[in-house]
Amino acid sequence: MVDGGYGAQYTPRPQKVLCKVVQTASASSDNSENKAPVLEQLVFLKLYDPLFWPLKVDLSEFCFKVTVRAGFAHSNEVGAYSHLFKAGLTGFPHLAPQYHGCCAVSATSADPKYAGKVRHVVALALEYVEGRCLSDLFQPSGPFRDRFRSSWSNPQEPPTYISADEDTRLSIMEKLMDGLISEEFVDVNRGNFHPSNMIISLKNGQTTLEQPRIVQISYRRSKVTTLGRDPYKAYLYFAKKPHPFIRFSMGRLAPFFGWIPPSWEGQNLGRDTPLFLYRWLAITFGPFVDNPTYTYRGSPPADMIVDAKGIVSQYSMYLENKRLEEKRHLEESKPDESNKPDENSEEKRPREETVLAAEVL
Repeated sequence: MVDGGYGAQYTPRPQKVLCKVVQTASASSDNSENKAPVLEQLVFLKLYDPLFWPLKVDLSEFCFKVTVRAGFAHSNEVGAYSHLFKAGLTGFPHLAPQYHGCCAVSATSADPKYAGKVRHVVALALEYVEGRCLSDLFQPSGPFRDRFRSSWSNPQEPPTYISADEDTRLSIMEKLMDGLISEEFVDVNRGNFHPSNMIISLKNGQTTLEQPRIVQISYRRSKVTTLGRDPYKAYLYFAKKPHPFIRFSMGRLAPFFGWIPPSWEGQNLGRDTPLFLYRWLAITFGPFVDNPTYTYRGSPPADMIVDAKGIVSQYSMYLENKRLEEKRHLEESKPDESNKPDENSEEKRPREETVLAAEVL
């Protein structure tokens, strides 16, 4: 078990199991839905077992049974990973780990009362990323150390270290922001942007990297906006993915204070005027105009309801649909001009001839 098994680190949530592939699927796969693992590969398995699910939940989930809540979490993550895989945004060097699919596993019990009985638990198979959780490496005042060991998973191997200097930390934040923006551009909107869901690693499979990668490991609160009950595409009018300048503020980055330079808050600046953040975003991600990678402002039609940056939201889409519906009703209520007789039609001629005859008389 990985961070969630029995013991001091056990917490009620999806249980994580590190597995080795000893047999591959017999049927051939075209890799269109997920990337099939290979023999001897390590795979990270997340098990959504309702028996290990939290009993204390917030008010929004209180009315659902625990089996439903576990199903929600599994559905959200599988939906997000599947969508990102089809968009080519899983695996190195992207923010999401490689997606190997989902399945049902058979679970038995050590209790003699349930001997011979089997129940099924849904699971999610992902790339195993050997690294360190970002939230364990810093506090609001800054990093705990000048450098940290990249992994504790294999103490027999010669240790490798990742520097915690400002340049390295900001380089990791650059990769994190670009990865998140890339996911938002393909309609995956995440709600758990937090360092406790981030892994820093110097590994891509068995390959040791020169520069650290950052990997997001939880999409439980994410949603694919184009697949919802009221679908919408936030960046419909953006030619390229949005510039990070319009998506990141000190408020959104608050959980990362300490990994972000503490001086960025500044006594005379505060979160409402993050001049250091604005300057870094503009320098790091390039100009707002004629940027080959990012778009600063969308270009919607003149009558389209969007926000100041041209972004479509669920509420603006609701207002736009309402406007179009009112416009359609207005057009339908107008008299149908096509049903009126033409001036030169046969219906008009007898009346005109009668009028002329009356004038002659």
